[in-house]
Amino acid sequence: MGDDLAAILSTTRPKRLSVSVSCRWSEIQSYDMALYRAGEYLTHLSVVVEIDGNAPRNSAEKIIGDALSLLSSLSRLSHLMLKLSWRYENPNYYLNEPFRTFREMNREELATKVLGAAPVINHIVLAIPGQFGQTKYAYVYEVVKKYSDGGERTLVELIGEAAWKVLADRFTR
Repeated sequence: MGDDLAAILSTTRPKRLSVSVSCRWSEIQSYDMALYRAGEYLTHLSVVVEIDGNAPRNSAEKIIGDALSLLSSLSRLSHLMLKLSWRYENPNYYLNEPFRTFREMNREELATKVLGAAPVINHIVLAIPGQFGQTKYAYVYEVVKKYSDGGERTLVELIGEAAWKVLADRFTR
């Protein structure tokens, strides 16, 4: 899939892209070269990272770090939707690490990591899976500059109509 994505991005220049990365937990970084080709023009990215169910117990931090490394070459990325999901043969595996970590992670901490990985990001949507992997919650953050703090970028969680507006606008235009 990474080679297919690289081939597509070498002949097209999308500003908005929705991609599903389905791989073993240790293969996420192999997609960064494909996305590197879109670095100068991609502004909106929706990425579903679907990990196989054989990830080791303490691999959650590496999986998240590798997923965030996909953003490092996207210098114009302003909108991101990130969904961490998984597939597994045994339904009880859902209760194990690292999948429990994904469900229980501090979403604001994850959004802050995205903020650090994407220099011009304006909106972050985190889709958190529930039982059986379907999206249970979508958390929407807006990045604002606080000039009283020297222009430091901070996160504000959007709710209600403001969140729906970001979700609706995210990739439709």
